[in-house]
Amino acid sequence: MTSRIFTQTINVESGATMLTKLLPPKHLSKLDHIRVFSEPLLTLAIDGELTGQDWRVLAVCLSEMQFENILDISQSELANLLQVKQQHISQSMKKLIALGCLRIEDKRGKQNIYLVNPYLAFKSRSYNHKALCEVWNSIEESAYRRSR
Repeated sequence: MTSRIFTQTINVESGATMLTKLLPPKHLSKLDHIRVFSEPLLTLAIDGELTGQDWRVLAVCLSEMQFENILDISQSELANLLQVKQQHISQSMKKLIALGCLRIEDKRGKQNIYLVNPYLAFKSRSYNHKALCEVWNSIEESAYRRSR
């Protein structure tokens, strides 16, 4: 049985066209998904510190995020996915870390393993969100204490 995909085209003032493809709701629960919170996303957009390239990197980071907000992908893999130079990925990752979207959680050899801010996006069972936020806050507090 094939699923129907709903397509919607929206023209915006700048002359660009946005194409949206949606699956019917009964199929959405079977897809891999994350929860993204609108307020921090809007804050990032309003601040204007992220370039188009940074937004692309953030989008791939969110889509590649594993359970419990772990991001285990190398910068060279990100560069291959986005078809850009690894140096551009490195710059974007540094900016996303500085803005608090990501944090280096661990290392495997030379590769960083990141944690995505659970106040921005979340991939886990809903009852785990509070615990993930507490982990994020405790890491932030300990980093603050070390810097004093």
